[in-house]
Amino acid sequence: MIYRIFTAATICATLSSPYLSPASAATSLEGTIKHQEVIEPLLEGAKPGRDFSNTRVKQSGDQTWVRIPNWLAGNWMSLSALRTFRYDEAQAATDSSSQILQIKSRENYGLQADGKGDIWTLTEVGEPVITKEEATVDGDDGAAKKQTINTYTYVKNDFAQADGDKVTIKAVSTEVRVDAATNQITNVVTHKVERQLVYLGDDRFVSSNDDRAFDSDGFPLYRQKTTCVYRRLAAFKGDEAGLRSKYGAAFEKYLEKTGRLDLKYAK
Repeated sequence: MIYRIFTAATICATLSSPYLSPASAATSLEGTIKHQEVIEPLLEGAKPGRDFSNTRVKQSGDQTWVRIPNWLAGNWMSLSALRTFRYDEAQAATDSSSQILQIKSRENYGLQADGKGDIWTLTEVGEPVITKEEATVDGDDGAAKKQTINTYTYVKNDFAQADGDKVTIKAVSTEVRVDAATNQITNVVTHKVERQLVYLGDDRFVSSNDDRAFDSDGFPLYRQKTTCVYRRLAAFKGDEAGLRSKYGAAFEKYLEKTGRLDLKYAK
C-alpha cells in the first residue's frame, strides 16, 4: 500500500478582526511543506532487529500472468551501473555527477511457454531472490569480525509495456538483509523503480532506471537514476528447468479464467 502525504502547497491565511489594530487586522501566514510519498515493504514484520522467521509476504490476491517478448526470456546479469543523478533525503543534497557503481545484478524472466511458443511470467512470484555476502563489522569488544549477510529480495513487477524491442516495468521490491548466524534482520530497504528496457541485439539489453528508496517504516531515503547493460547468461529453458511442473497448473488456471484456452499447451 502506498500513502501520499500532500505537502507541496503554500499556506496563506488572512486573519481579520474588528478587535485588532489596523496594522494587525490583516496577517498573512505563509509556509511550505514538502510533498512526501510513503511506501510499505512487501513483507509484514520486516523491521531491523527482528527475527526474519517472523516475517510474512503480503499477497495481493490472484496471480497475474503477463506475456513478454521472447528476447527477454532467460537469465541475465549486469556487473555495474552508471549513476547520473542522486538526491539524498536526509541531507537534502543533489548529486548530478556521473559515477560508475560496482553493483552486480541478476534477473530472470519467463516461467511458462504457451501452446503457440510465446513466453509468460508472473507479476508477483512470492519467492525471494537470495544472495550472500561476507562483511566486516565491529564486534562488541571493538575488534573487527566477519559477518555473513543473506539478502532476500522480493519483487512485484507491473509490465506497463511488453512488446517489440521495448519493455516498460514499474516495480516494487523489498530487500531484507539478514545476519546468517542469528537470523536477525539488519536492514530493510524498499525500492519503487520505473524501468525502460531496450533490446540491443547480440543477447544484450539496456535498462534505464528511476529508483526511489524507502526505509523499513516506509519513509524516503533517496532517489537516483541509473543505466545498466545486461548480458544473457542462459536462454529460457522452459520445461527442461522443471517450470511446467512448478507453475503449469497455475498457468492453465489463469488461461481458463481469462478465456484463453487456445493457448494451453498440448499434454
